[in-house]
Amino acid sequence: IYPGYKFKIVDAMITNFQHIPEELKQYKQWVLVGTEGELIDPHNGRRASVIDPSTWSDYEYAKSVCGIGLGFVITANDPYCLIDIDNKITNPATPDQLARQEKVLIAFNSWTERSRSGRGYHIIIKGSIPRGIDQDHIGVYSTGRYMIMTGDVVRDAPITDYNDLVNQLYNEATKTSHRAELVDGMATMSD
Repeated sequence: IYPGYKFKIVDAMITNFQHIPEELKQYKQWVLVGTEGELIDPHNGRRASVIDPSTWSDYEYAKSVCGIGLGFVITANDPYCLIDIDNKITNPATPDQLARQEKVLIAFNSWTERSRSGRGYHIIIKGSIPRGIDQDHIGVYSTGRYMIMTGDVVRDAPITDYNDLVNQLYNEATKTSHRAELVDGMATMSD
């Protein structure tokens, strides 16, 4: 598409554009997606960044340049939060994790699409969490991430505000994380 364009977009990632929510199309947060899921700037074919709006485009331009695979960047400046549920072949979810995923799918009755692997889901809600989390094959992000839009809709519901519920999910996930606490202290180091 571009001179020096080193990324390729595969046919398996064809986006069903007619099923992308209209409200997402209003944001200038669209990128192209390469074969390995890398973000591509629609304007020049170089790498895009989730923190650099100059590498994003409006929906119509990105669609016209690409025609195949698009990504939507989630930022702190929009009201959206992405719940990304995975069950990868190379790292499958356990039965307990699958049960938790099902509870999340039921609890968040908002617009949902199947991921490009066909083995996961993207639920888009309105809400914000302090930082992204990824636990039990469930990722939750409200900034600094993107989703590869497939338009393979499994729940054609409005994008709903679940701020309280997503923060409850966040709190539960961060309480069960096994994180070491850092403690300041004095130490003598040798060569």
